[in-house]
Amino acid sequence: MMRVEVRGTEDVKRLLEEVAPRHAVNISRATVHGVAGSVRDLVKRNAPRDEGDLARSIKTKRRRMEFGRIRSDVVAERGRGAKADGFYWRFLERGTSKLSARPFILPSVREIEAKLPVILREQFVKKFQAAIRRAQKRGR
Repeated sequence: MMRVEVRGTEDVKRLLEEVAPRHAVNISRATVHGVAGSVRDLVKRNAPRDEGDLARSIKTKRRRMEFGRIRSDVVAERGRGAKADGFYWRFLERGTSKLSARPFILPSVREIEAKLPVILREQFVKKFQAAIRRAQKRGR
């Protein structure tokens, strides 16, 4: 499993706690999930299209907060209940004894790492404005 940790969110967290303390966690979760969605889109675009199941199986999933850290994962759905089973992503990514590696996840992650501050800022602004609109609609 690969992990990418986004740092520099302390300023965002401080701003949220000053402006909208009640909504800080929700906006942070939505922002992180939005960033995961951007990663998902890029991984889907770079996924091999031999059968098509792999690209359809790539999804984002919100995870439970652990130790105060907000998580959202990009996963390849697999198993009995999956509409598209992408269990074989690791064989394509890393290769096997008879199949040469055709990495698509690592290049996507490397590509998006450079754009991460911009994507994080865009997602935060989008989610923050949506939260403000919802609050104004409710009259708070």
